[in-house]
Amino acid sequence: MIAAAKKIVSSPGTIVSFNGNRCDLLEFTKILGIGSVDELCTRGKHDDMREITSSIRWPPDRGTQPILGTNLSDTYSHFCVGELPQRPKYLLEKYGGDELEYVANNWLDCFMTAALWKKWKRGELTA
Repeated sequence: MIAAAKKIVSSPGTIVSFNGNRCDLLEFTKILGIGSVDELCTRGKHDDMREITSSIRWPPDRGTQPILGTNLSDTYSHFCVGELPQRPKYLLEKYGGDELEYVANNWLDCFMTAALWKKWKRGELTA
């Protein structure tokens, strides 16, 4: 866990998360033994899709505050209209039981977050 956290925060690329500012970055500080998120130095940029999509749906210039209570599945459904993607067959072949559920859920979260990020970078996210 420590090696993985170090690799992520030292990456020169972009860290893409959903709720990373409130969850993932805090976890990195715990894993790396850093006092606070403010002290965490990431080499690359961090895009928190929860905050980004919330400001698009509820723009501050309309006198509203972004609503951060929406979850990833709801947010993905709003912006990517349609059904949630199916788990890849290789996951079903490689894992079983509780392990399959854990890995498949992580895969799905990563897929949805990446899809939102790609649409945002292409300028395709609209309220």
